[in-house]
Amino acid sequence: MTTPDRPLDLDTILARATHERLTPGPWRLERESCDCGGDYPCGHGMYVTGVVTPTPTYFAAERCKRSGEQPRDYDFHRIDIGDFTDADWELMAHAREDVPALAAEIRRLRARVTELERPAVEAKRAEIRQSFVELSAQCEQDRDYEGAFNVQCQLREREEQWGAEDAANCPGFEKEYQGVSDAKRRLANCKHCGQPRAKHPVAAALVEA
Repeated sequence: MTTPDRPLDLDTILARATHERLTPGPWRLERESCDCGGDYPCGHGMYVTGVVTPTPTYFAAERCKRSGEQPRDYDFHRIDIGDFTDADWELMAHAREDVPALAAEIRRLRARVTELERPAVEAKRAEIRQSFVELSAQCEQDRDYEGAFNVQCQLREREEQWGAEDAANCPGFEKEYQGVSDAKRRLANCKHCGQPRAKHPVAAALVEA
């Protein structure tokens, strides 16, 4: 994972993912249903029998080269250790750490982009919010109370939409907000995105709910 003392090594990850000796993709898992129970369902369900690739295994390719025959369906089915190259195994062995590290880095960068865009987003929202307020006030001035109510409902829908957008950009916020005490909710900033909790439109919706 990416930490201050261990930065993400993108060059190494990319080298593993683009090695010239990698078996071409896409790869697909082949599964079969367990029938060890005979006439009675064993309950084991489906299990992986191998990996299917667009190219035949090395031994199948050599056999076809010598005999001149075309590869058969099972020639693309890799089930033995020797059916994969060293580069394949390096990629698979490191995927357990590479994928979470890359996902964490993407989340970090998305959060940073959201942080940089936040002032412009809030300014635009404030402009839209003000237009709704003015329209509602005009309806009340004209004694069009039904129209004012409709405008307020539209504003509430827009606020809920913004809340959903913020929750999507900060997926940990809503879960945390629903599961903590009021004292923790009053803390200044969301620990997930660093934004003031009061600026999360989703917070108001959760409180009212």
